[in-house]
This record gives sequence, C-alpha cells and structure tokens, in this order.
Amino acid sequence: MKKIVDGIEIEVNLNTPWWLLDGYAAITLAENIYVKSENRVTESLVRHEYIHVLQQREMTCPKIINEKITAKVKFIKFLAIYLYDFITKGGYYNIRFEKEAYANDDVKDYLNNRPAFNWKNY
Repeated sequence: MKKIVDGIEIEVNLNTPWWLLDGYAAITLAENIYVKSENRVTESLVRHEYIHVLQQREMTCPKIINEKITAKVKFIKFLAIYLYDFITKGGYYNIRFEKEAYANDDVKDYLNNRPAFNWKNY
C-alpha cells in the first residue's frame, strides 16, 4: 500500500516477515517498510520508519559491482552501527537512529526539512 507523508509517497508492505516480533508495529529492512497490520499505518509510524530509510541511504559506500550489492553493504553498515549502539549504549531507545526517529516522528514536514546525517547528532 502507498501512504503519503509530508508530500512523499511511501510504499508500506503489509506482508511482514514471519519472525517480526509481536511487540513491534513496524520494521524497516534494507529500505523496505513492513507494518504488521493496516490499522497500525499512521502518519507518525510511517514517518518514523521512513526516517530509517533515509538513514540507511546515508551510509557511505562506494559502488560495488551493482546497486543491489551496494545497497546490501550499506544496510550491513547501518545494522553494525545499530547493534553497536544497542550493546554499548544500553538498549533500543539509546540507539542514535531510534533517537532521531522517535524525536521527529510527529514533526510535520520533517522528511522534507531533515538535515542530512542528522542521526549523528543523537
């Protein structure tokens, strides 16, 4: 399904991975947003997850063979920083990517005005 947030058309997948934990409403994997059910698709949830898409796109990486492989390397880099923060900073809510997303998921037009690499400020 498509959802328009801050004037941006965002693709939201309702077919979530089978292993998505019950406690989560949504997850972003390799720039794909998965939501457990259509009734959970709110503007703030989609904005939160799309912030993660933008963060993943900001992972610097030279082009490797083709775009698919490059995207996977960028996702692995994102995941490595995510796990590093989770382990060293004391859990999910202390991860810099989550801090930025939670701080701005209700900020209208944030997706259009977000400074590049803003996650580094958290």
